[in-house]
Amino acid sequence: ARLVLEHKGRLGRLQEAMAGESLECVSREEGAGEWFREHRPSGAWVLKEPRANSGCGLWFCASWREASARRCTTAQRYLERPSLSEGRKTQHRCYCLFRRDGCWLYEGAMVQVCARPYEGTSFERREAYVTNV
Repeated sequence: ARLVLEHKGRLGRLQEAMAGESLECVSREEGAGEWFREHRPSGAWVLKEPRANSGCGLWFCASWREASARRCTTAQRYLERPSLSEGRKTQHRCYCLFRRDGCWLYEGAMVQVCARPYEGTSFERREAYVTNV
């Protein structure tokens, strides 16, 4: 898991190992651009740099053409109806530790809220889409 967290391009390995249903996500250590050109998926996408965090290294793309032009390693389908609180996008986080002998869930949890009201998929104001800036 540590390797995945240090380089988001390895997220695909974790997703394959989990073999469960999840939000559509493409992760390639060499970049996701070729995948976009080959599959031409519909909808909006969020692209992520491999080692970025805290809301940096993110791009919001309305189409596969726009997404394929960016150099990124992880692309996640953008949720059309994200969780909103008082008209602002929210993100819920909880932390857990998995080991061979069990799983531990941290009692504290976190809710992050965007600084600006949600604007659909116009992607004009970053503060309406990124909760951890």
